[in-house]
Amino acid sequence: MNPDKRKSIDTFFKAPVKMNTRKSSQTVSSDKDKDKENDILALIRQDLRDVKERLDQTVKRDEIELLINQIVKTFVNECKKDIEEEVKTRVQQFQSSYNNEIQNLKEKIQAINLENENLLTKLNRCEHENAALKQRVKENEGKITKALIQSNHNEQYSRKTNIKIIGLKEERSENTKEVVKKVFLEKGGIEVEDNEITAVHRIPGRREDHRPILIKFRNTDAKSKVMRKRRMIKEAGGGIRLVDDVTKMNTELITRLKNHDKISGAWYFNSYVYGQHGNKRIRFDIFDDINSKIAMSV
Repeated sequence: MNPDKRKSIDTFFKAPVKMNTRKSSQTVSSDKDKDKENDILALIRQDLRDVKERLDQTVKRDEIELLINQIVKTFVNECKKDIEEEVKTRVQQFQSSYNNEIQNLKEKIQAINLENENLLTKLNRCEHENAALKQRVKENEGKITKALIQSNHNEQYSRKTNIKIIGLKEERSENTKEVVKKVFLEKGGIEVEDNEITAVHRIPGRREDHRPILIKFRNTDAKSKVMRKRRMIKEAGGGIRLVDDVTKMNTELITRLKNHDKISGAWYFNSYVYGQHGNKRIRFDIFDDINSKIAMSV
C-alpha cells in the first residue's frame, strides 16, 4: 500500500470526533439526525479500522519479493544439494564400477601373464627339444647317408662280376647260357667255359624291346676277358651291347653327370662312377654336389 495513503488512514483513525455540545433552538430538532450520523460515522470508522487491521495483516510487495527470493533460494539450495548428492552418488557408483573393472583387468592381465610365462616355458622346452631333434635328425641323416653310400657300394661290389647284354633277340624256350656263349664266340671270338658263368637269365626291361640278359661270372678275370671285346661285339652289328651291371643310384648319378654342363662325359668303372671335367677325371659318389666336387678338384 502507498505510504501516504496509509498515513492518511492512521491520522483519520487517531483524530478525535468533535461534537458540538451547545444546543441552540434551531438544532434541537436535528439532534436525532446528528446522532444517527455519528453512529454511521462510528460504523464507518469501525469498518475502516477493520480494513486497516486487514491491511496491516496483508503481506507487502517487498515482503512478497523477499519471500519469493527466499523460497527460490531455498528451492535452488535444495535442488543444488539434491543434484550434488545425486552427482556424488553417481560418481561413487562410477568410481566403484571403474575400480571393479580395473581390478578385473588386473586379474585378467595377471592370468594372461601367467599363461604367457607358461607358454614361454613350453616354447623354450619345445625349442630345446626341437634343437635336440634337429641334431638327432642331422645325425641320422648323416648316418642314413653313410648307410646308403655303403649299401650302394656293397650292392655295386656284389655286381662286380656281372654284365648285361642289351639288344639280343629273345627266342621262345631258349637256352640262355648257350645263346650268350654263341654270341661271345661268333661276334667277339671269345670262348667262355660253362664253369666261368655262375648264373645267366633274362631280367625285366621295356615291353617293346627284348629283355636284357644278366650274366654273373665266376670272377673278374672271366668278366674282363669278355668286356675287353665289347667294342668288337657292338661293331659286329645286330644292335647287341655289353654293359656293366650298375646299381640304380649309380645309374642316376651317371645321368646327372651327363646332364651337367661342366661334365663332358661320365662312366662306371670298377665299382665307381667317374666324370670328365676338362682334362681331369673326377670320381663322384651318389650324394656329392657336382659343382663343389669340381671346385675342389681345381
